[in-house]
Amino acid sequence: MSTFVLIHGASHGGCCCYKIVPLLEKKGHTVVAPDLPSHGRDKTPLSAVSLQAYVDRVCQVLDAQREPVILVGHSMGGAIITQVAEYRPAQIKTLVYITALLLKNGEAILPVFQQDTESFVLPRAEISADQSVMTFPEAILKEAFYADCTEEDVALAKLLLVP
Repeated sequence: MSTFVLIHGASHGGCCCYKIVPLLEKKGHTVVAPDLPSHGRDKTPLSAVSLQAYVDRVCQVLDAQREPVILVGHSMGGAIITQVAEYRPAQIKTLVYITALLLKNGEAILPVFQQDTESFVLPRAEISADQSVMTFPEAILKEAFYADCTEEDVALAKLLLVP
């Protein structure tokens, strides 16, 4: 069996994987779905958040595993797992990108995200003047992120979203 490390996207936390974790575990896999800094239940101040902080957190998770992992990145998580692969290639069996960003060397997440002219989310996102924080109006959340989810899942997600 394998170890899966599931890296969530922006504004979400590891808890967004709560339905997939038991399915993988039922098949005998080990699953880790950490919260990135300032996401989910993590209380890191926004001022301390950076791509490097995200990468460092995932590297810590990989360092705690006993075998190479299947590293899964969703959305913003794709940019993170790409950099983690540079730092910990021997600790990764496979990289999996799910509607994820794949940055070129030197690119930043927000400018690449802003290049997506067909995005439903971007024109509706609320981005701070210094471009350090992005939030999403509650009115678009179901259509933007949770179209196929139950109302209970949407309600839970709304409670757990962070800037």
